[in-house]
Order: sequence, then C-alpha cells, then structure tokens
Amino acid sequence: MFFNACKKDPVVKPPVVVSTEDPKKLRISKKVDSIKESLIRQNFQVTSFELNKDSTAVIFSYENTTTGAAEFGILRGSNSGDYFYGFPIHGRNLLETGELMYFNPNVPKNDKQPVLIKGGNGEILNKSVTKLALSSMRVQIAQVRESLGGIEGLRNKKGEIKYSISTFNKYDDIKNDVLFNTSKYGLRNNMDSKEIPDIRNFVPDNQPIGFISGVYLFCRQDSYVALLDDGSADWKMYEKEIDPSLFVNNTPAYISEVTFGRYALLTVESSLFPNDQIKEALNAALKDTASMTEIQKKIVNTSTIRTYYSGSNFLPIGTGMQSLSDFLLIAKNNIPNYLQGSDEPTYFKVKSLKDKKILTGGKYTYSQKFDLK
Repeated sequence: MFFNACKKDPVVKPPVVVSTEDPKKLRISKKVDSIKESLIRQNFQVTSFELNKDSTAVIFSYENTTTGAAEFGILRGSNSGDYFYGFPIHGRNLLETGELMYFNPNVPKNDKQPVLIKGGNGEILNKSVTKLALSSMRVQIAQVRESLGGIEGLRNKKGEIKYSISTFNKYDDIKNDVLFNTSKYGLRNNMDSKEIPDIRNFVPDNQPIGFISGVYLFCRQDSYVALLDDGSADWKMYEKEIDPSLFVNNTPAYISEVTFGRYALLTVESSLFPNDQIKEALNAALKDTASMTEIQKKIVNTSTIRTYYSGSNFLPIGTGMQSLSDFLLIAKNNIPNYLQGSDEPTYFKVKSLKDKKILTGGKYTYSQKFDLK
C-alpha cells in the first residue's frame, strides 16, 4: 500500500524591494510638499507649481480672497494719528492684516478738497474746502465745536446709543460682528478681568475662550463724522493719473470718513449657564438691574466679566453685578471721567482710489520662487 505523504507548501517570502528612486528627488519632493502645506496653513489656495530645469527652485502660484467691510472699528493700540479723511493707504494690506500702510504714488495731491463734518444725528455742521491732512481735520472740528458753544454743544448733536447682544466662541467673533477689524491688536488682550487676571493677556483672539458659553453686550454712540465730499463725477485726489502698474495685485485706497464717538464692550463667559440664559440676564439688566431675578444675578455673579472701552484707560471694576452696574452706568451716561468725550476716533471707512467704491474685499494672486537647495 502506498501513501502520499503530505507536503507543506513552501514559504514564499516577498521579495525585498530596493527603492530605485533618486534620493535627491525624494528630498525635493518633501521640500515642495512642505512649502505647499505651509501656504495652505496661511489660508492660501495653491493653484500650481513648477520646478526649474535643475530642480534647485520651485515657483508656486497661489491666491487668497480677502473680505472687507462697510466700516472698520478702531482698537486701542492703533495710532490715532493715522485716521483722517483723505489718508491714502494700501487697501490690500488693510484687508490682509488689518493695518494701515501709507500709499505714495509719487503724484502731487489736489491741494484743496471739499470736506464735511456731520453730527452723529446726521445734521451737517460744517462744509469747507481744505487740505487733506490730520491738522486740517482737527482745525475744522475745533471750529465746529466753537461754533456750537464748546464740547457740550457738540455732544448735543450726537446720535442715539445703540446696543447689541450676541454670542461668541472666540474674540475674533466680536471683531467680525461689531468692529469688522482683523487688526493684529488683540481685543481680549486689552480687556480687564478681576476674576481671572492670570489669563487675560495670554489667549489670542482667534482661539476659543475656554468656556462653554460666551455672550457680549456692545454699545455704540456716534458723536460726529468727518468725511471727504467725493461724490462729484470729476472728483480726483491726485492732480495726475496714477501709474496703472500700481493697481496690479494691489488696491490703492483712501480713508473717506472717520467717525468720532465711543463704544463699550462687556463680555460674560460661563461654564455653568447656557447662552440663552445669559442673554436673558443681560437684556433684563439693560432695562433695570433692580428688576433682575435672583437666578439672573447669580448668572452674572458666577461668570467671568470683562470690559473694554474705546479710547480710554481701564476702569477699575468690581466683580459680578458690580462690574455690570458700572459698565451700564458708563454706557448709558457717557461719564466724561472714563470716556474721553467726543474726540476719539472709533470707526473709519475706506474707498478704492480706482472707482471710489467702499473697499469690501478682493481676490489676490501670487507667484513666488522658493529655493530647494
């Protein structure tokens, strides 16, 4: 009798694959990928890239879309001397960084321009032809103030106080909602906090606040507006045409008007109460803090309260309800000791030099060479 012995299948080992790819190509590929990832992290959209003949450099083409606004809020830390009608700026730089950079086309300006001063209530207080300069604007404002019998007379022309209450997850949300300004100047970094003083200067505006809930109360009051009367069809800022090449991948612009007045911001942050309850508490406080319920007072007393005022030094505040009461006292009464009257710039508008339209954004393309050595 014959038996067939069982044989095991031979173990087949996968062949050792030796990379034939050039180490130099691998190194270059990694560098190119690293550059691309860096651009994407900076919110650029990469459209193409091309290596040169010897692969020692790569040219990336990329773009980004910027968003502007009908007006921009002025944060403390900015240079107030930059804000006057007719101030020429690089619009693209403002849209991308929130900063004002002087634009000089090397063309003489029209020396005299029609300008207006309007009250916050919309009433025209002064119309004249003057030089577009900070000193000229200050003289014009002083003339208006004198004609109205001083600062109190000017305050009588101010607009109504406007309030808004909304939620936020990071302080950039507030900038986008009421200040429209992505300036490098931090909002949270400038806010006072008696409850958590050790963190007030360390959390960037673009990071979450670290609480479950966040609600802000914002108030704004315009005292007067200084603006360039650029509405006529033949209006020009410069005596000659600007070199067209200066408009390529740039947006030459100018400040068309500056609003003077005040604004104030109070934020409530909590991990104990939801946003809806905090909003109800703030709405009740706006009517009368004495009518707030015990639970509404508890919400405020157990939350982190921060305050920020345009154009003034910090006001020493208490905690909880005392912080809120102090804030509302200032917001509703414009106490001169704490807010610098009506002479502080709070908002400004920007127009494109090309078409005199409000600068609301644009798409910019780039082409940049990167070394791969």
